[in-house]
Amino acid sequence: MKDVQSLNNGPEWGWMTQILDYSNPENTTTWRMRYVKNEEFFTGDGPIFILLGGEYAIHESSVQSDTVYDLAREHNATMYYIEHRYYGQSYPTSDLTTDNLKYLKVEFALEDFANFIRNIKQENVNLTNNKVVVFGASYSGNLAIWMRQKYPELVHAAVSSSAPVLAKYNFFEYNEVVKSSLGTECSGVIERGIKKTQDLLQTRKGRKKLSKDFSFAVHFGVTVQYGNPLSIHNECAKLMSSADGDDYVKLAAYMKKQSYGCTRSYETFRQSLVNTENDIEYRRQWKYQKCTEFGYFKTSTKPYHLFSNTLPIKIYQRICQDIFGSFLTSNVTEQGVVRINEMYGGLQPNVTRVISLHGSLDPWHALGLAKDLNPAAPIRIIRGASHGADMDDDSDSPALRKVKTAVKTYLKQWLQED
Repeated sequence: MKDVQSLNNGPEWGWMTQILDYSNPENTTTWRMRYVKNEEFFTGDGPIFILLGGEYAIHESSVQSDTVYDLAREHNATMYYIEHRYYGQSYPTSDLTTDNLKYLKVEFALEDFANFIRNIKQENVNLTNNKVVVFGASYSGNLAIWMRQKYPELVHAAVSSSAPVLAKYNFFEYNEVVKSSLGTECSGVIERGIKKTQDLLQTRKGRKKLSKDFSFAVHFGVTVQYGNPLSIHNECAKLMSSADGDDYVKLAAYMKKQSYGCTRSYETFRQSLVNTENDIEYRRQWKYQKCTEFGYFKTSTKPYHLFSNTLPIKIYQRICQDIFGSFLTSNVTEQGVVRINEMYGGLQPNVTRVISLHGSLDPWHALGLAKDLNPAAPIRIIRGASHGADMDDDSDSPALRKVKTAVKTYLKQWLQED
């Protein structure tokens, strides 16, 4: 590892050389992966805490605050945050063409992380025997579980937050959780309002009215995924009081005030995702992973759905093909989903010394582990918590504090084990 840069004697940024293609030994191309470390609490014999990057750019604040930072203080741990290939500033290829994105796959990312662990232990004699604990939230929560499963000789334990470990092509459950979390009255206004928008779409006069009145978007998924009971209640109150009139009028008035309004044409949307230049934005890369490995398509294919039938599976598959090529048929995507579940076990990963956490409000918990796998792989559902809430240190509820205490207890026990 070279080019380490200190941030005022605090966290230090560095780069590590990685292999591009682990499936082809004859391909000797390498690239540089970014990481940041903080040894503020390290005493030499403490553990190594590694935050695994996901579909975003890493930031030094994650090794300066929040849950992992607090745990590092308690255990005198050194902290690393390592960036996922193709995200942030860690680009293995010169651009994001579909052909280059073939190196963006889960097993390569896991091998990058494993190489990182091997490397820091080889280059730092004082870390050779220190135990490694990996942490992750959402997609990187998957990676934390899978690192412990695939590389048990390198990873001693793992803490996983809000991980949708089950890859699923038709993820209709997402919006079912959204509907349940919003409550009967609030979701009823949305359903009836959307039903009227569909009726208006049937005539020219209706479409003209719709273009003036209404900017529809699946804003409510974000409201629930990153909300809490109070914030969800407040948003529903805004919806209910947004205007006088029927449910369509209320929904249209409410959505006009949101930043998630879908005012762009489909072509404008498509063009934003066909840009192949390397950038800190993650949308093209993450879309590719969903189209080739995970699915995670948030459809409305069940009867009495919150968003009626406005989100059929064929829309998502068309987006995959329009962005990456006609080869991405439904069969290709579904085969990718099956492959991921077969490789990593779906809802039955073979792991120990892993604790998995989920918020009850988080729509992604529908694809997460719901019950203890074994005594050394406990699951905790946090009532009233949202996506990844347990990884932050702000405004902890009693339920969150209880779960964080459980994490501390398990880590203390596991770090004493060989």
